[in-house]
Amino acid sequence: MPDASLATTSFNNVIEADYALNDDETCGMLAALQYTKVAAGAVLATVNANLIGYIGGYYRWDNNWKLTGRVGVQSFGGARLLNFNPIGSFTQPLLRIDLDQLDDSDNHLFGASLLVSWVPKPSYQLTFRTPLYIVRNLTLNSVPSTRL
Repeated sequence: MPDASLATTSFNNVIEADYALNDDETCGMLAALQYTKVAAGAVLATVNANLIGYIGGYYRWDNNWKLTGRVGVQSFGGARLLNFNPIGSFTQPLLRIDLDQLDDSDNHLFGASLLVSWVPKPSYQLTFRTPLYIVRNLTLNSVPSTRL
């Protein structure tokens, strides 16, 4: 729990199941549950839990581009600040589409996600992802020394 006033901490848990439809695992189905809880550092604010359940599928082409689509339902318990409820509780659908570029070892090189959720009006979020890899190459070459 944060010790500063009005600071928050969020806990996000995801359980996802994946089933490949072919031997080389280039297309398949998935299903998941996501639970998010936000802990506010003040009694003046309360954010209730958010639960998302979705199903979807994916396809990966020979050039290592992968498309993943998910549809689901989001249930949010609402938020309160003082005695006001700026965000009431709701249960609405959502749609997420991911396009990823992978290398031959399934490492992500680039990704873009589009999330459309109704909260209760439509909300759009576009995210671009580029991972940072830290690589340490140790090369031990023995160089013969010459003495003059």
